[in-house]
Amino acid sequence: MGFKLNLTSDEIKNAQGGGFKPLPAGTYGAIVFDVTEKTSKAGNDMYEIDFKITEGPEGIGRKQRGWFVVSGKALFSVVGLLKALDLPYPSKDTPAGEFEFPDGDEFLSREVNLKITQEAYETENEDGEVVTAYRNNISRVFAYDPDKITEADEDGGAPAAGNFL
Repeated sequence: MGFKLNLTSDEIKNAQGGGFKPLPAGTYGAIVFDVTEKTSKAGNDMYEIDFKITEGPEGIGRKQRGWFVVSGKALFSVVGLLKALDLPYPSKDTPAGEFEFPDGDEFLSREVNLKITQEAYETENEDGEVVTAYRNNISRVFAYDPDKITEADEDGGAPAAGNFL
């Protein structure tokens, strides 16, 4: 026999996917609560980091994931991350040659500010129609500063990914 659960109509609707409204664009306080060191699709080392929103206009307690690829082309984002976490990073004074990046465990429980943006993308709704939806991206990670956290906007931002325009 399977499981039984009494479901509300809202729970059923949210289970269909895309139930989370994207966070309004802005600057949020966050804490690093999970880090996975993995390989990107292109074969580069990367950090997959889960941040938990601790301050901001909304979304307290929500998770925001970021990917930081350790390669020459994307090095600026990793350097910004390491600066924000107050960890060693390759600076202009670092001699050319091999640089050992910190272990992801050193990131855990550190506070940062996240600059979060909204990105529009096209997808299909349940009827197969192409529609515009929105998702969040981390455009920048910088040192924690409570004075930089964004206040709430009046309009509340874009609709959830399941709510299309």
